[in-house]
Amino acid sequence: MDWHQGNATQERDEKNWLIGFFATGERGANHSEDVEIKWADHSSGDVQMEWEESQGTSVSILISGEMHIHFSDGTAELREQGDYVLWGPGVDHRFSTPKQARVLTVRWPSRPDQ
Repeated sequence: MDWHQGNATQERDEKNWLIGFFATGERGANHSEDVEIKWADHSSGDVQMEWEESQGTSVSILISGEMHIHFSDGTAELREQGDYVLWGPGVDHRFSTPKQARVLTVRWPSRPDQ
């Protein structure tokens, strides 16, 4: 199948990823080793406690709500629709959501060793 229409909220995996190397089966067009796309909804007060090291370059774009992306040397506060933060490989990060948030994250490349 060369194309696919769907719903990001319904089709994302248990970690909210919609497109990437891990997408298989009927969603063949969603399989990519070049890019990963995450569509995530976070409740107010969600906090990621563990630091995560980025394996590729990532950009997170706020769709609604408020999200803070914490880095070892500062915090990006995404407060208005369209606010984004971009970071490269090897950058430790985690998040918190003072208000319920919806965030679109794109990471490249999509790497099976993550």
